[in-house]
Amino acid sequence: MASVPIPKIRHSYYQKTINKIAPDYARTNVQGVNTTANMISRQAIKDKVIKDNPGTDVIIPKKRKTVEDIESNKIEKKDLEREELEKFLNAVIEKGLANDRDMIKHLGFKIILSSL
Repeated sequence: MASVPIPKIRHSYYQKTINKIAPDYARTNVQGVNTTANMISRQAIKDKVIKDNPGTDVIIPKKRKTVEDIESNKIEKKDLEREELEKFLNAVIEKGLANDRDMIKHLGFKIILSSL
């Protein structure tokens, strides 16, 4: 895109360029490129070099996670410490809704039974 004169850049060309670079860079970097290009385009409009901003309504593609990405992302099992559990249960008793206490007891028993 650097070799294309600003007046020759059209929305479709700009969108294709963004789509082309998106897989190789973090989404925030692509957003930064888009922001910079929009600033340049706005200045070109002020200077009457172009009439419309080719970056208007450009969509920054989101990266799709692959199965390998999901499988490699390990989720650690975290148990509550005794003090944390006491704080949580006290908050349920003091500030919870009418059925919260019974629901927590039920979940606790299910957890205990599933670990046997």
